[in-house]
Amino acid sequence: LNEQATTATNAIRDQLQAHGGLPTAQVAYSAYPVPPSGLDGVTTPTRWRIQLINTEGEAMGIDLYGDVLIGRGGAAGIQAFIDLSPWRAAELGVSRQHMLLRASPEALQAIDVGSTNGVYQNGVRFTLGVPCNLADGDIILLGNLALIVRIIARPGEAG
Repeated sequence: LNEQATTATNAIRDQLQAHGGLPTAQVAYSAYPVPPSGLDGVTTPTRWRIQLINTEGEAMGIDLYGDVLIGRGGAAGIQAFIDLSPWRAAELGVSRQHMLLRASPEALQAIDVGSTNGVYQNGVRFTLGVPCNLADGDIILLGNLALIVRIIARPGEAG
């Protein structure tokens, strides 16, 4: 599987280079989980503004304030959930609960939460339950669904 993931990652990189890089379309952003309310005016919540872009060039804008689970079909009892079903997630092997995105002041991380078909970062498979730091331009495979990570703003930056 690592060889297939590496081949898929390289094909996506080639496709991006042929089309001049990452898409730059206007994107609407949604907050996950819901941002803290009642701020005291001094404390600034940790916020990562990111985009997940599929191979069709469709982008999902996310203002990430904490942990959010990514998968397909919805997750009962989980408030912070991103459903990738509109991107053919079931057909492409995305588990119902596939990956956790975690925002901290220091890092944006992803964790495989027990998916059936694994999570790959730039062709390398995640170890189950072990956080991996994400960087701008990383290609993440959830099963066979490829997502490009675009970091728009880190904590403390405008964006």
